[in-house]
Amino acid sequence: DCWRGGGGAKPGQPKPPDIKWFFEPSLLRRFRDDEHDELAAQAGYLACACSFCSALAGGAAWLPAAQQHGLSCLGQLTETVASAPVGQRHQAIEGLIRQAERDWKNIVPRAPLSPSPRPVHLQTWLRVL
Repeated sequence: DCWRGGGGAKPGQPKPPDIKWFFEPSLLRRFRDDEHDELAAQAGYLACACSFCSALAGGAAWLPAAQQHGLSCLGQLTETVASAPVGQRHQAIEGLIRQAERDWKNIVPRAPLSPSPRPVHLQTWLRVL
């Protein structure tokens, strides 16, 4: 009912553990389900209101609901950028990344995650814009 975190096992090696992942749209990154729970408990966390998250909260199976949530979020992010006038799409993308940086600073440091993740993906995206 979940998927592998690091690929398949090499011959003769034990199978890697199953890891449940959850895409956090406000942070533009996926987190393990236990990390998602810690993030969701923080003040300022913006819970997703999509129908897939509602299904998860109601006890739906992690798969496919978590994957559908992730795809739905990516579609919404794409729509946000695509709906901006062509000449303003760069600014729309930068705005999403800057907001994710603010959300990261407000939420992630307070969550007891180990190891504490860093938002290197956001700085990378800003550099390549």
